[in-house]
Amino acid sequence: MKNHRREFLKIAGASTLGVGVPRAMAQDDAPAADITTSTFAEAEKLTGVSNDESQREMLVETIGQILEPASQIRAQGIANDGPAPALVFDPRLPQTVLPDPVWRLSEASAPPVTIQ
Repeated sequence: MKNHRREFLKIAGASTLGVGVPRAMAQDDAPAADITTSTFAEAEKLTGVSNDESQREMLVETIGQILEPASQIRAQGIANDGPAPALVFDPRLPQTVLPDPVWRLSEASAPPVTIQ
């Protein structure tokens, strides 16, 4: 079965090689205009996928559509040094008072009896 554009996007997106398309997408100084059909042709060599020129042009369009919203978010200048998300979720309201726990020892947890 011949590999197609969808398989290439799957492979390129899941690639841990850090080369080709994922690397170009990760670079802040590499806008979508720098990703061309030749970029995909080189990435195809690494992933073992083959596309024709029209499929590569569709990939360039798709990557542009994916990167545009991401670059708009980056342009907002949102700092990444804010408070970390909560590690514990407690659904109780602040004014909720819980009763003191009642601790009971069962026979299994009672200390052993020594007979002399």
